[in-house]
Amino acid sequence: MRNQAQAVKAPILVKDDETLWRHEKAVSFQVGSKSCGVAWCKKGCDKAWIKRQSVKLGMFNWQKTRHVILTVDPFAYKNGRDAYEDIKNHRRIPELIRKLKRGKKRKVGNSWVWERKPLTVLNWIVHLEWHRNGFPHWHLLIAIDGIGWRTRIGGDVLRSLWTPGKFVYETYFKDSKHWRNLVGDFGKTGYFVSDKDHQGSLPSWAMDLPGYIIPRSSGKRVHTSGRRDDFDDYCDKAMEEKIDLATGEILSGFKFKVSKVKLTYREKFKGCKKSIWAKITTASEVIEGIFKIPFRDIYDRHKGTYIPKLGYVFHGTFQDVKEFLTRKEKIIKVIPNATNTWSYERVGFLKCAYCLRSGGNYD
Repeated sequence: MRNQAQAVKAPILVKDDETLWRHEKAVSFQVGSKSCGVAWCKKGCDKAWIKRQSVKLGMFNWQKTRHVILTVDPFAYKNGRDAYEDIKNHRRIPELIRKLKRGKKRKVGNSWVWERKPLTVLNWIVHLEWHRNGFPHWHLLIAIDGIGWRTRIGGDVLRSLWTPGKFVYETYFKDSKHWRNLVGDFGKTGYFVSDKDHQGSLPSWAMDLPGYIIPRSSGKRVHTSGRRDDFDDYCDKAMEEKIDLATGEILSGFKFKVSKVKLTYREKFKGCKKSIWAKITTASEVIEGIFKIPFRDIYDRHKGTYIPKLGYVFHGTFQDVKEFLTRKEKIIKVIPNATNTWSYERVGFLKCAYCLRSGGNYD
């Protein structure tokens, strides 16, 4: 709250047309489209998810990989939501993997014999897709320690372990071309069977549920050590110093965690790429915030350069800054630099960035 109040009182937010800035015509803008980031979004957000998943699929050895399709029995559930929540809440897919890894024994006479031998699971990944009726199904790619059809899991084994559905399909990859075709189709559309766009789109029942999250993929997790180190102790100490224990005053630099509004998927998709994130750098202030300006408008009106991991960068004037501020959605932070000694030099990727006299680039 305090930071937001300080941001509103920052000098840059109350400048008028008569105020003269230092190097007024050399304001640098760093802009990025504010997307919803949802893997189900068809406005381009799904492309980033598809790219990440394609990289993960590239780590599989096709000779040891089995493709398993898991369906649900629509007559056993009220609707698609009921089926999805049952699979999710009871963690039925991870439980299937655990049962395959453990195997099963039964007693014959005085000895125990393997009824189902355990499998060595090297890696696995699962993708969620949808039928037209709103019911889910999953594509499970599982890599085991074995090559060829003789080491397949077996339909009888899978059907005995996957109780939510009657139909379970398992295929193995005959050659590298078969594998490349499957991964290639996925890399283009985000689903495994071509010409079925509904598989990668959320059903109607999921569109209007506030705060409802449906992950599109899951897989084997890499466990990290939980041991603490000196850096953890430093972070704890830094957090303690954010509040003056004697007075209860919130010290400078502290940021409240603002609770996010729970939006529906329909609202997320509608607002996707309707705003931009921007970092505006001048000789005296730096503004960072969200502005209600479509990215395409900025791209068409301002000649700039796209730099990976930084965004679209260009130069503007105070009038451009004023336009941004009149269409602000949220000011994240304003950093005044009036006390610093700035010099204007032709250095850095912006060709005219502000630098401290000590030689360090501001950006």
